[in-house]
Amino acid sequence: MVFVLIALATLAAGFGYGVYRARRRPQPKAPVEPADDFRERSQKLLEAGELDDLVALARARIATKPNYTYAHWYLGRALYLQQKWIEALHAFNDVARIDPRWVDDSVTPYVRAIETKLRPRDIPIQPEVPTERTLH
Repeated sequence: MVFVLIALATLAAGFGYGVYRARRRPQPKAPVEPADDFRERSQKLLEAGELDDLVALARARIATKPNYTYAHWYLGRALYLQQKWIEALHAFNDVARIDPRWVDDSVTPYVRAIETKLRPRDIPIQPEVPTERTLH
């Protein structure tokens, strides 16, 4: 009987020690988030002026993660630099829709710049002259 109690106590102690060691074991670090890799690659493409590659990379990321703010923002930046104003405006509007915290610092300056580029500056504004209407 004593032998059985000693065996059970040894098993319980061994199990408890195993649980203790498992909790103390250093946890493996989380893998690097692909988003960080995306931002690094995007920034390098932007700095190198490889805008077509950046547009392709951003659109591929948007296809897999449609609400990923950085993908829309980098897409907007690339399209802005390519002077594709309407497409860039859509991308920046998506950024604002996904995360309104980006509006003041990261979206508004580009949207205002695009709006000034879309206004026709060289066309003189002529007041509308009402045409005479007759009732017959």
